[in-house]
Amino acid sequence: MNCKPNDIARIISTDVTRTFKVSDKIVKITDKTMVSEFGLICWFLEKPLYIRVFGIDHEIVTVEDDLLRPIRGLDGPDETLTWCDVPTKELA
Repeated sequence: MNCKPNDIARIISTDVTRTFKVSDKIVKITDKTMVSEFGLICWFLEKPLYIRVFGIDHEIVTVEDDLLRPIRGLDGPDETLTWCDVPTKELA
């Protein structure tokens, strides 16, 4: 998972909920999750995101985790190493 409960995150994809085109929005997620119809983890937003598509208003209350990138300070450890192998130096 990219996000943790109560993170502030940026929507990085242009295909939120695989239906609406939204990107570069900053949102705050809650500590609640659900599984989407596609089997992906979704975070509930603290405040709904409203968009208009072809003159019809839509309310987005969840965003899939793979479409989010958390915005965090530098006070914690780099968690990349928990899911990625440590690079090794090859000798020639």
